[in-house]
Parts: sequence; C-alpha cells; structure tokens
Amino acid sequence: MYSVTSTATYFLTRKVKNRHRTNVTRNKSIIVDPTGNELRLNVSGFMYRLHESFLNRFPDTLLGSNEKDFFYDEKLGEYFFDRDPHIFRLILKFYKTGQLHCSDNDCHEAFADELMFFGIMPEDVAACCGDNFFYISQKSSKEKKKKKIVSPKTFREKCWIFCEDPTFSLAAKCFYYFSCLVITLSIVVNTVETVECRTSVNNTAVFQRCSDAHPQIFFVLDSACVTFFALEYMFRFYSTDNRYNYLKNVMSIIDILAILPFFVDLILFHLNVGTNVVISNILVAFRSVRIIRVFKLARHSQRLRVLSSSIYRSTSELGFILFMYINVVVMFATCIFYAENSSAGMKSAFSSIPEAMWYTVVTTTTLGYGDVVPVTIQGKLIGSMCCLMGVLVIALPVPIIQMKASEED
Repeated sequence: MYSVTSTATYFLTRKVKNRHRTNVTRNKSIIVDPTGNELRLNVSGFMYRLHESFLNRFPDTLLGSNEKDFFYDEKLGEYFFDRDPHIFRLILKFYKTGQLHCSDNDCHEAFADELMFFGIMPEDVAACCGDNFFYISQKSSKEKKKKKIVSPKTFREKCWIFCEDPTFSLAAKCFYYFSCLVITLSIVVNTVETVECRTSVNNTAVFQRCSDAHPQIFFVLDSACVTFFALEYMFRFYSTDNRYNYLKNVMSIIDILAILPFFVDLILFHLNVGTNVVISNILVAFRSVRIIRVFKLARHSQRLRVLSSSIYRSTSELGFILFMYINVVVMFATCIFYAENSSAGMKSAFSSIPEAMWYTVVTTTTLGYGDVVPVTIQGKLIGSMCCLMGVLVIALPVPIIQMKASEED
C-alpha cells in the first residue's frame, strides 16, 4: 500500500510529536545489533539499505518507530516513501552517524519539510549548518509575511491600504509620489526662507531674510504643505482600525509635530503678541520644530525604516559603547589636564577637566577644531593616543548596525 495518496493520508493523519531527544541519545556510540534486520527503503525509486539498529537509536522519529510499518509493502518486502530522494541522503546519514547536516545547494524549505515528515526536529541540525539554516528559514518566513496580500473589504480598510501600500493601485502610487514631493517642498521652503535676499527699500539695497522680504510667497507655500499634511493625518486617523494605538504611534507624533508649529505661529500672529520677548522666543522654538518634517520621509522609504529599526534594536550594544566612550573621554581629559598643568610658570589652555573633555571629544571624533591644543610633549603624546582610541570607539557602532540591518532584510 504505497502511493502518493497513502503517503499524503499518513502525513495528514500523523501527529508530529515535538519530543526533545537528549544529547545522550544523539551521541551514543553506533553499535550494530547482529540480530537485527537489514531494511530496504525505496524513496521515489531510489533504493537504500539500512540496518535496523541504526533506526532504533531514534525511536521518536518515523523510521525509528512502528509508524514506518504504514509504508511497508509486503509483496516487495520494502518500505516505500514518496519523498525527495536527494534530501533523503542527508537524513540517511543522520541515522548512521547521529549528525544532521544540510547543504547550501538544497532548498531549505524543502529540507525542513522532509525533516517534519520523518519526525526529525530542526534542533538536531549540526552547529556548523544550524546558524545558516535557521537564518534562511526565518528570512523566508518574513518574506512570506510581506508577500501576503490582504484584500480589503470595507471602505476604511481600502483607505488605509491606499495610504500605506503604493502598489495597491495607480492612485495609491500617485499619492505616494505626491506626498514625497510635498514633504521635500516643505523642507526646501523652511531652508530657503532663512537665506538672505537682496531687496530694495526706498531705492536702497537692503539684505534681509527671504521670509521677511517675500512673506506672502513663503506663507502660501507653507500653508499649502501644512494643509496637505493635516488632510493626510485626518485621512489616516479615520481609516486606521485602532485610533488609540495610532495616536501613540511614533509616525503619528511626527505628523502632529510637523503640523502644530504652523497653527501656533498663526494664532500668536493674530493675537499680536509678537512684541513680547518671551513669546517671541517660544515662537522661534516652535518654528525650529518644523525641521522634524524630514522624518516624515521615513514612512515612504523602506531603507529608512530598516535603518531606524536597526538602531532601535541595537540600543543595548550602542548604550554599552556610549558608556565606554564616556569613560574614555573622562580618562583622557583627566590625563591631559594634569599633563598640561604639570609645568610650573606655563599657562595651560586647559583650565579645567571639562575644558579638556571638549578637546577629547573633538579629537576622538577626528574633527580637530584647533581652538584648544596641547603644547607640552606629554600632552601631545596623550592627544595622539586619544585620537587613535577615538577611531576605534567611533567605528564600533557601524558593524553592529549593519548586522542588525542585514537581519532585518
């Protein structure tokens, strides 16, 4: 009774037992029982012969238990399995040696499927192959989730996917590009308005900020951008399935901070409180918050989202590096302060340890402003070591973030 149907029936009815086999079982010395039988295994036409003692070492698997009798053909005196014979050679080697290896040339999903059918746990994969196997398996499962298409049913779901997925329709793609264009225009407007423009006042050339020279133009452009941001936020807030969680979302907070300064500026202007010094300072602070609009591009860029996610998942490692960097700064600042102030009668540029910390930070980050420099020999030697140490410390976060980004991909 061997056929594709019988194999499928067995596979569907058989309960996969997630039993944990100890290392003692796997590491047993291979002893062949002379009283055992030699079994014939037919795997899709490929014949294999294996002594029963090898199979009995793994009683929790299909071939090591009585469940294999379901596939036994009494007429031919063999066990028939309608499975992949190419991958079965790796499984056969596992029964012989107790070590399970996988090949990079084989499909890892097919290999995992064969392991599940024969009742072999993925944890049995050898350490030399396990890291790569589990990494590819996790990456494959993530890709499946990304490719999973959810067909919207209600109007709100269609609106949400319209905002989030540019591939949903041609209109969604146009909205995606138009949103990026508006964000870019807003950033350009906020930058250009601080540039000095040449204007003529009473036939006299005067240089003043472009926002003061052409207030109407910049007000119209900024109003148009903020109007689009406000409509987009209300549209997203309407279409989301959980409004409370959406308000707590980071991108939602960025959207609010990108819109809020414009309306605060507008209200204070109409209340005519610009002459108050305190209110003017608050107004300038609110206007500076508009630069946060650049983070709105993260919603439309997969690479920016991966980078931000990688940095977030690296907080533990980056926090330790920051702690070590602070120790390096304090240590070198203290050393260079006492080294520069050790010579009697010589006025040092390092009047305090905090002043030396500024020099240490500038040196370790390879900026080198040159406003404060050591003049003694011992101070220069410490500064040189500080520079070399800074190169090592500053370079440490790069491979960590890169590793997290590769895992995210």
